[in-house]
Amino acid sequence: MNQMIVHRVARSSFDSAVAAARAKYQKRRDAMIAALETCGVPDMSWTRPDGGFFLWGALPEGIDSARLLEKAMAANVAFVPGEAFYPHRRPRSTLRLSFSLTCEAQIHEGIARLCDLLEADIRQRPSRAEALAGL
Repeated sequence: MNQMIVHRVARSSFDSAVAAARAKYQKRRDAMIAALETCGVPDMSWTRPDGGFFLWGALPEGIDSARLLEKAMAANVAFVPGEAFYPHRRPRSTLRLSFSLTCEAQIHEGIARLCDLLEADIRQRPSRAEALAGL
C-alpha cells in the first residue's frame, strides 16, 4: 500500500519538483559564477557546470588550497581542497566550491571573503624576481 501511494505522489509531482530544483540550483550556480567574475582574482579559473552542485576552481599558481582552507574557515567560508579528489597526482591549487546549500546572498558573501583571502595571499607572495634574487 505504501509503495502505491509513493508511486502516485511521485508520478503526479516528480517532474515539477525536478524542474523547481533545477531552477533553484541554476540560480545559485549563476550567482557563484557572477560573484567569482566580480571579485576578479588574477589567474583564477573555474568551470561552468551544466548540472550538479559544485564548481571546480583552479587557483593562481603557488596557492595551496589546503592552507587557504584554514584561513577561509576562520572567515566562515568552506570548500573542499582539490587534492582530495585525486588518488595519485595531488594538485595543491585546486578546489571544489558548493553552491547547493546556500542562498544567493550567502554565496556572494562567501565568494567575496574567499577572494579577499586569495588577494591577501597573492600580495604576500614574493614576486618572481624577488624569489630569484633570494636564491
